[in-house]
Parts: sequence; structure tokens; C-alpha cells
Amino acid sequence: MKIDAMTPVSLPPIQSSDTGASNKSAIAVSLDAAAQTAQVQNEQAQADLSQQQAQQQQQLAQQMDRLNQLFDNGNKAVNFSVDPNTKKVVVRVVDEKKGEVVFQYPSDDALRTFASLEQLSGLLVDRKA
Repeated sequence: MKIDAMTPVSLPPIQSSDTGASNKSAIAVSLDAAAQTAQVQNEQAQADLSQQQAQQQQQLAQQMDRLNQLFDNGNKAVNFSVDPNTKKVVVRVVDEKKGEVVFQYPSDDALRTFASLEQLSGLLVDRKA
């Protein structure tokens, strides 16, 4: 393809007073749309995260039930649970005849200490990474 000559094209004059206002409103609309899109994406990510956490908690509960059934031998039972305050797994060996806890890991004292440390760290830091 060969271009022999270029013909000048005339464009309408740009009026400076109209351009600034329309550009500013276009930018504002564009920024609002971007902010709304980001907010929707953030809400979707949070919903996905909440759903994943619920599934993980359900799976953990199922696994603990399976472990409890596996270690139940009649005399002594091994119970697995999650401490509600610290969210740590607690293992208890229970004498089923007496109903006494023979052994627990971590101990109640350790769980209380851990909960206290988490509360103190909460005073220094607002959220976890």
C-alpha cells in the first residue's frame, strides 16, 4: 500500500471551559466505578474466606469424632476437642469407669496462660496477619 499524499483533516475546535468539567466528571465516575468494583470483590473474597473457614471447622469436628471413636476402648477413652477460648486442640485421656480425666494436653493452666497472652497481645496489635 502506498500513500501518495496526505489530505489535511479539520477537527472542531476544543473549548477549554467544557473540557475540564467533563473530564473531571468522567474521572469521578471512573473512580466511583473502580471503588464499587473493588468493594464487591472484597465482599466476595470475605464471603469465600468465611465459607472456607466454616468448611475447615466442620472437617475438624468430623476428624475429632473419628479420633474419639478410634481411641474408645472401654476402660479409658481419648477425647479430642477444641478449646473455645484459645482455638487449640485439647487431648484428654479419661477413665470411663470413674469419669475422671487422667491426663490432658495442654493442661488447663497452659490454656489459661495462652488465653491471657492472646488478650495481652490484642492490646498491642489489633489484628492477626
